[in-house]
Amino acid sequence: MVCQEADFSLADWSAVSKAVKNKRIVLIGEPNHGSAEIFRLRNGLIKHFHEKLRFNVILFESGMGELLLADFNKSEMTPAQLTTGLIGGWRTPEFEALMAYVKTAELSIAGFDVQRSGGSFSGVLKSIAQKKSVDTTRYVNLEERYGALSKKLTHKKAVYDSVSVETRQLIADYQSCYQALYRVKEPKASKRFWMVLQVIQNRISYLNYMLEFLKDKNWDKRWAARDSAMAGNLVFLCEKIFKNEKILVVGHNYHIAKFNENQLVMGELLKGEYPKEWIDFAEGGFPGGWVGV
Repeated sequence: MVCQEADFSLADWSAVSKAVKNKRIVLIGEPNHGSAEIFRLRNGLIKHFHEKLRFNVILFESGMGELLLADFNKSEMTPAQLTTGLIGGWRTPEFEALMAYVKTAELSIAGFDVQRSGGSFSGVLKSIAQKKSVDTTRYVNLEERYGALSKKLTHKKAVYDSVSVETRQLIADYQSCYQALYRVKEPKASKRFWMVLQVIQNRISYLNYMLEFLKDKNWDKRWAARDSAMAGNLVFLCEKIFKNEKILVVGHNYHIAKFNENQLVMGELLKGEYPKEWIDFAEGGFPGGWVGV
């Protein structure tokens, strides 16, 4: 690949295209979450994949709940507004440029991270619950409580005994909300409805593994729990929400790697789900550690 333009519009992606032309899911990595040059390079690759290979969905390492609103309302939102659901390091001019392309090309976007990356899911949850006539006491302040408790759980001086009762109560309340929504699901429930249920499960998973971490201080278990949840989210998105679409997945190299000698990572779990459809472009010398499924 030889290219001098800032947006890589004239880049030669022929080698990459040949390797992934028959793939449905391609994972595109980065060594950190803050390199503008990599963002611009990847933007060029994403445009190529969409225009030449018909990839129409982008899944980001950001909260599933936080990108729900962005995807369904993207025609009414500015590119800058569309970045607010992404992780902090991605709220940049380069990602605004990508979101401008997402709007123009009418691509679908979603998050696959179990961690929250904004506050917009609260409104989505309330809207769905109200439409289903769910008792307000089951959902009205769940997300506000979650945000406050997350700060306590991640504080460097957090102690298990000081937050365990509050955390278990919030888990029980999310479970109650989930059950209330599940009971009123329709035979052909919308994609948004199923994604709301998945986000609630993510909240429960996060609270459980963070509380467990405060008890045992085992970083390997904590990282593995997050990556396991993200792998589950990706399978859910690829097989239930975007089943017949060609999909690009954007995340850190750590998560998309197919092996890590210290922790169980998302890529290794996905390799188990798709054992015959795996290419590691990092071995071919491409920047960012790209992986195709």
